[in-house]
Amino acid sequence: PDPTVKRQSGFLIPEFQDNSSSGLSFTLPYFLALAENRDMTLTPRLFKDDKFLIQTEFREKNRNSDHILDVSQFVSNNENSKGHLFYNFDKTFNNSSFDDIELNIKLEQVSDETFLKANKIESPIINNYSNLINSLNLQMYNEEVAINTNLDIYEDLTKNDSDKYEYVPNFSFSKIINDNYSFNSKGYYKHYNTNITEKVLINNLEFQSNLRLFDNGLINERTILIKNVNSESRNSNNFKNNSTGTIIPTFQTNYAYPLNKETEEFSNLVTPKFSIRLSLPQLKDVRKIDRTIGYENIYDLDRMGITETSEAGISATYGYEFIKIDKKNFDQKMKFGFANNLRFEENKDLPINSNLGDKVSDFVGLFEYKHSDNLKFNYDFSIKNNLDEKNYELFGFEYYLNKFSTKFEYLNENNSNLKTSYLKNETRFNFDENNSLIFETRENKEKSFTEFYNLIYQYKIDCLTAALEYNKEYY
Repeated sequence: PDPTVKRQSGFLIPEFQDNSSSGLSFTLPYFLALAENRDMTLTPRLFKDDKFLIQTEFREKNRNSDHILDVSQFVSNNENSKGHLFYNFDKTFNNSSFDDIELNIKLEQVSDETFLKANKIESPIINNYSNLINSLNLQMYNEEVAINTNLDIYEDLTKNDSDKYEYVPNFSFSKIINDNYSFNSKGYYKHYNTNITEKVLINNLEFQSNLRLFDNGLINERTILIKNVNSESRNSNNFKNNSTGTIIPTFQTNYAYPLNKETEEFSNLVTPKFSIRLSLPQLKDVRKIDRTIGYENIYDLDRMGITETSEAGISATYGYEFIKIDKKNFDQKMKFGFANNLRFEENKDLPINSNLGDKVSDFVGLFEYKHSDNLKFNYDFSIKNNLDEKNYELFGFEYYLNKFSTKFEYLNENNSNLKTSYLKNETRFNFDENNSLIFETRENKEKSFTEFYNLIYQYKIDCLTAALEYNKEYY
């Protein structure tokens, strides 16, 4: 509410809802201002048949702590009682050794696998209807040291019996030794699918050189990573069923040659890039793991994002980047980047969806163009090394004209096991400062059907928002 208005209890916006799973219902939330730092929202929901649902959200914020509790109970003469309980607790501590110490506790429990989705339970702390997380997390860090410990329990509501649970206690430790050297350690114990266990400890010592500028304008940066991987597992496809330990050194050197051309209106920067990487054989086969290699990460030392292993052999990455900047407002008008990876010998143990292990990887790039504040679009792509098929493409388009605006997003991801492909649109027309009409839709290109339509009329002023929505979903 407006900070000049006294905080007080009262009814919130009511809602009528009708859907195929739960039927017609009426909701009338009531807000309780319990104290300056504490409040509660009671949300009873009445159904046309003999059913009743009450949802309660409690919030308390103190100087160093924050509580949010969301709980519900469903009552019916013809069905068993159902409900959920979600709780988030955050607290910070003061300590002379660390700049910050943060404790987070997260509890997520449901009585029925379909309860949240069937009743469309909404809350700021409910992020997923199918996967629950119960965790205890402690973080301690200062300018040189960061320590993170977790006790996580994951529950997949789409699975049956004990296979739905995954237990993952883990820790991480990192320390900046000086401007060039850093050390980090990560370990976890994972128990999942009833009888699979994995124990992993990874230690990394990294050297990052200072930027070296040659007289001809060439810039060089070198990185050396010494990775120590220790593992012990049982019934696992990711590691051998015995104790193993290995040391994997990796060396990478990056070169960039920035070229600048100035005009009266624009600065034009073209930067050819080249990188060489050398690493000993990795610990395990990761060819079935989905990894997207794009322009933004192809030059990274850890571009696969798999901490338990490293790329093997010798490879070279090359490409270039072009940026156009408007001198009037220092606004980026255009950006184009292109890159490719070459390998002296094939490595068939690397993720196959990106062709990173081939002698010639996918050709990746991006293109961003901003004509004005009213018109802009972007395009990210990954083309197979035969230059005929697209592994990945993401296209975005935004257009604004007075009271009208529209946004399009097209994704086509063939290099993933999910093979995601969709076209999404959001169109808005503002009649005036208070009244607007919004249309949203998304079409699944992979399965050739429209996933949903949303049509929303909204009236909004400083202290009130009222809306009439029509939603239709397809499965």
